[in-house]
Amino acid sequence: MRGVLFAVVSGALTAGCLVKVSRPAEQVVSIYISGNLDLGKLPEAVTIVRSGRKSKPCLWLVYGNVLSDRLATAFADGVAQVRLLNAVGVDAIVLGPEWLELGLEQCRQLIDEGQFYFLGANLVDSLGEPLGHPFMLKRFGSEVLGLTGIWLDSTDTRLYLSGMDFVPADFAIRKTLPLVRQRARILGVMARPDGNVPDSGLDFVVGEDQEDMITLSPADEGNRIARFDLVMQDGRIMDYATKVEELDAVEPDSMTLAVLDSIQAVFDSVGSALITNAEVRMSTETLNRVLIRGYLGKGVDGFIDDVSLLTNALGPGPVTNKKLVNVLRNPGRRVLVTLSGSAIKSLLTDSSVKLEWRRGKKMTPEGQYRLATSLDFIKRHPKPVFKRYELDRKQFWMICADILASAEEKL
Repeated sequence: MRGVLFAVVSGALTAGCLVKVSRPAEQVVSIYISGNLDLGKLPEAVTIVRSGRKSKPCLWLVYGNVLSDRLATAFADGVAQVRLLNAVGVDAIVLGPEWLELGLEQCRQLIDEGQFYFLGANLVDSLGEPLGHPFMLKRFGSEVLGLTGIWLDSTDTRLYLSGMDFVPADFAIRKTLPLVRQRARILGVMARPDGNVPDSGLDFVVGEDQEDMITLSPADEGNRIARFDLVMQDGRIMDYATKVEELDAVEPDSMTLAVLDSIQAVFDSVGSALITNAEVRMSTETLNRVLIRGYLGKGVDGFIDDVSLLTNALGPGPVTNKKLVNVLRNPGRRVLVTLSGSAIKSLLTDSSVKLEWRRGKKMTPEGQYRLATSLDFIKRHPKPVFKRYELDRKQFWMICADILASAEEKL
């Protein structure tokens, strides 16, 4: 009887009370997105992002190509760019195939040295493990945001690099997002280049505008940075605001300027180093012949391409590293590929394709030959002829500098 009475009284008390359910507080985070990163504008971008961080939590994402500066990439092999991004506090970039152009060994080393995320869920090694970081997690108050990165273009010939594989974007997202969902309630993806992103329960996309999805697009000009203020609550994006900020409207960050100046001083020193003194003007034809002959002495059977190695002549006068890099069409690493004689013959049906053999080398249809070429040549002559390639351990401009410095014929 006492039990029944207790139940009745308890029920009456419960019915007479209102239980207040509290919702988590709104959390606002600013996401700054740079497009192709102009190193010269980096100090201004730092000023804007650091100012934003004083008032609210921030993320700084670099969407575009970090290695677009030709001389910086040639002289530093990606090291300067990574150290700069470390110094200024970038949170994440997309691991695109431009990093593969440095070779897998150098790419891995730079990823290890980075204090930010190289997001790349679908660029994997031969064991199927991501070359970069499959995702990033960031906590903002009670909210945890998860972000992954994908490369959308399966036709990019840089993906033929031996030792790595490309996983279709939709498969990579379906595999990665459940892992992120275990740790974060708000999910996003950085997707390069522009294209359709598979809808797999994403809350937002960084990249090109997507239908029926919140899209955070980088500013379309190098002198701007896009800012998105996301309002998050209870595992959802409740609202967001967009602003594009002009880099030219702010003063550059002095510390970043000092770092850039020190790096530029190194570049100037490397660039001004003398290779040789050319007594006469060296035409593109002469240089092409000297460089190919010198390269063929380094363990390859032949050199194949459909354009000259150079865009301009050199000399007379001092030939420096900077001058050499500026006249080389592709100063980065040469492609090394093994082709059958019959495959080579099929390439030579194009009258623009020129093949230089190592002295004494002869070709048979069934023979296998080690050839040097360029990534651009593979792009113009894709599969099925080219399926896998390797890259020189050394950048081509460095090899050319050694060849010119030791050239026996008078330059």
